[in-house]
Amino acid sequence: MIKKIKNLSAIQLIALCMAVISVFWILKNGISFAMEKSSAEIQVLSADDFELVGIIKNENGEYISTDGDPQLILTKEMKVARISIVGQFSVTPGEMLVYYTQKDGQGFAPHKRYWFYKEDQSNVYTASMPLKKLKSIRIDPTTFAGNTMTIEQIIINKPKNIIEYFKPTVRDIFNLIIYSCIISSIVYLLKDLFNGYKTKK
Repeated sequence: MIKKIKNLSAIQLIALCMAVISVFWILKNGISFAMEKSSAEIQVLSADDFELVGIIKNENGEYISTDGDPQLILTKEMKVARISIVGQFSVTPGEMLVYYTQKDGQGFAPHKRYWFYKEDQSNVYTASMPLKKLKSIRIDPTTFAGNTMTIEQIIINKPKNIIEYFKPTVRDIFNLIIYSCIISSIVYLLKDLFNGYKTKK
């Protein structure tokens, strides 16, 4: 097997690396699907279930950010893979983030956060993460003061079709190409070093 790999051309080695990485990617997503189905509870919440910070609710049931750092805070132990906001904004919300904690007394920090992205042709914004057991979450729904928000639902672990778990993103494809090239380069470098050592010997 090792001899066969040593005899591969650069293109063949890159193709082999891509195939191996793709198999691991499929296995990883298959495990994610199984774990979510078995332990990630679907919860449909409203903004009223959260502590409102820098946000007020008007008589029409709309939420208005009063400063540039509005927050929706929920302290509740739960397993989370996705958080989705179903709603509309009077102006583009800007950067939307969810911060999380995993221990009692732990504060929200920049290294524990994920970004929301708008789903195609919809008013749904979703932040995805590897399945985690969380103690609390803090949603920053907009970066602008005076933004009027109609928040219909906040869905924890919004259901996904099984096909969606195996639908590669642009990032997945980019990582596949980059990692395949890096690994194949390392293998070629080691092969050259080994051949040079044999020649000297």
